[in-house]
Amino acid sequence: YGRAAEMRRWLARLEEGAAADSLDARLQFMRGVVMDYLSAPADAEASYRASVEADPGFFPAAYLLGLHHVQRGRYEAAYTAFTGLAPTHPYRHAAAYSTAVALMSERDYRAALPHVLSVLAHDPEFAPAWFALARCRLAAGRPDQAAELLLMLAPLDAAWHAQLRQLLRRPLLHPRPPLELPPAALRPLELR
Repeated sequence: YGRAAEMRRWLARLEEGAAADSLDARLQFMRGVVMDYLSAPADAEASYRASVEADPGFFPAAYLLGLHHVQRGRYEAAYTAFTGLAPTHPYRHAAAYSTAVALMSERDYRAALPHVLSVLAHDPEFAPAWFALARCRLAAGRPDQAAELLLMLAPLDAAWHAQLRQLLRRPLLHPRPPLELPPAALRPLELR
């Protein structure tokens, strides 16, 4: 109760500031953070969007806006938000990982792979990226390569290692890319 009341007081101050200067990206961002804390995701998302509109290069707002898109299943919007982030920003690898997650959610493992590899090149101890790489390998029909990644995950993170081990044991749960169907030969309908 006490923390939520304190956050509501902060929100009132942020609302006053935003009313005085609606183009202040940092105020809009902080309002979004408070709205997230207060479990108001639609208001938080609107604040992050306003922050990005006020300052398109403001990484924290663009990143959290992308995460909101992922949480709501709007993967194309998430991809757009993450790829729009400056490639030279110090946290660009967080955006690259989130881009990969969004692409994998759309079952586009081939497009996700370069993002996963860039994250691993930057931080070879980031266990979630090794798991993502294993999912890409499984989707490519290479369970042997995915199994080799168990060796990479074992010393890094026991939970991610166990999760991959479970996934490898259940072939029906292996990620697969969307089926590529040949174009249908359409013929006119015969009405009788």
